[in-house]
Amino acid sequence: MRIVKIIVAVFLAIFTAVLIAAAINPSPDQATADRVINALIAGLCLYGIIRLNRNLRKTRQPKGAPPPAEEAPPAFDPETGEVYGEGTAKTGFMDRWEDNLEILWEGEEQIAFSYESNDGRKSRRTLTLYRLLRNKNNAVYFRGLCHLRSEERTFADAGITSKITHNGKRYDWEDFVEQRLGVKLDS
Repeated sequence: MRIVKIIVAVFLAIFTAVLIAAAINPSPDQATADRVINALIAGLCLYGIIRLNRNLRKTRQPKGAPPPAEEAPPAFDPETGEVYGEGTAKTGFMDRWEDNLEILWEGEEQIAFSYESNDGRKSRRTLTLYRLLRNKNNAVYFRGLCHLRSEERTFADAGITSKITHNGKRYDWEDFVEQRLGVKLDS
């Protein structure tokens, strides 16, 4: 931002100098006029390049972040082990799948954990947890806003490989569910 202000100041100084020179010498020769116009054009181009670079930096992905998806991901990604939801092509499938899940808990809690995909890739996830779900085979899922992907995701308990961090404290998976969410998993 500072460099943009400097360039604008330089551009304004050049423009002011041109106006003063024109007032002092009302009939400059063609070569002087061409130099002034070229200087103004160069200043505008430099300003445009800096603005463009600044805008590109805003849209650049952070280091380690996945490239933006060109098409909607599948409902279940076998590479990461994630089950997708809102904003995907298979939202209808997810809605039907979730209709068959038992809601064990609903609310809003900020948690973080390490997650391992089916192919062994690990990632650290921060999640705004909205629901704890269970299927008929007693598999348990966290459903909430994944901060890494910026969309709602469902995470299977089997993929969570670390303790769960909540309000600065670390919990084993089962302890978090029972102590913090108040859900007994034995039932």
